[in-house]
Amino acid sequence: MSRSNLLVVLQFILFGLMFLSIIIFPFGDSTALRIIGAILFVGGLAVLAWGTLTFIAINRTLPNVSPEPKQTAELVESGIFAYIRHPLYSGVILCAFGVAFVHGHLASILIAIVLYVFFSYKSRYEESRLKITYPAYADYMTHTGRFIPFVKW
Repeated sequence: MSRSNLLVVLQFILFGLMFLSIIIFPFGDSTALRIIGAILFVGGLAVLAWGTLTFIAINRTLPNVSPEPKQTAELVESGIFAYIRHPLYSGVILCAFGVAFVHGHLASILIAIVLYVFFSYKSRYEESRLKITYPAYADYMTHTGRFIPFVKW
C-alpha cells in the first residue's frame, strides 16, 4: 500500500475512533465546554464548506482525499485559500475539537489531538507533492498559513 493510500485509510480510522468514542463513553456535563464545542464545530463546518466550494468553483471537481495532487487541477489561491493552505484540514480539525468538547470526554479530546497531529503530518507530505506538481506552490507557502491565517508553520 502506498503512503498516500495509507494516509487516507488512517484518516478514516481516526474518524471512526472519534465516532466510537462518542458511542462508548458517556457525555460530560460541562455547559461551557458544550458551548465552546458547538462554536468550534459550526466554525469548522464553515471553513470546510468555504474551502470545498472555492476548490469546486476553480476546478469543477471535488477536492481529493488523497494527498496526491490531481494532475488536472489548478492550484487554488483565492477565497479562503488566500489565507490558509489547507482549509479542509483546518475545518475537519475544528469540527473534531468541537465534537470532542461537546462530548466532554478525555477519549474524544485525545482523538482530536491525534487528528491534529495526523493532519500536520499529512499536510507536510501533501505539500512535498504539491511543490512538484505546482512550481508556484513554494512561493504560495511563504504568504499563507498551513491551518491558521498568518501563522506560517
